[in-house]
Amino acid sequence: MKMATISRPMSTSAEAVPARRNRWLIWLSVITLIVGVGTGLVVGRVTKADVVLPPNLAGTTVTKMLDDYAKAVNAGDTAKIASLFATDATFTDTTKSDGYVLEGNTKIASAVASWHELGFWVTEGGTAIVNGSFVAKQGNSAVGSAIAVYQIVNGKFQNVWVVRP
Repeated sequence: MKMATISRPMSTSAEAVPARRNRWLIWLSVITLIVGVGTGLVVGRVTKADVVLPPNLAGTTVTKMLDDYAKAVNAGDTAKIASLFATDATFTDTTKSDGYVLEGNTKIASAVASWHELGFWVTEGGTAIVNGSFVAKQGNSAVGSAIAVYQIVNGKFQNVWVVRP
């Protein structure tokens, strides 16, 4: 038994597929995109809780004052340090075994500014916590970590206590 072979002439041009045959693919893509974006917006909004900051965080005024103080200390700026303290302010440092107390904004500023020449620096970072007129903030310095508690009265440091954790 002999099989018959049917041959067809070869064409050099591709057959054109009618455009309507692929329209469903375009519509499916558009619908999928709309459903995906809509679902993402709904699910993303529902699962993300609103952030409520604790009420005892320092506001921008106090934060700026503390940052200005750190910058002034790091620059050894006696005038700027003095301007941040009340004229009758006290500064108590208990980080050493022979802690000391400085009184008056000019004495405080002279002492603190002189540390700059010795290579002393402080960080501006840390979260300040407020309780009434008192502000507590942890920071790092050239001599280690410390916690400073500031009493702010009428926009000036009235009392400052520095302790080692």
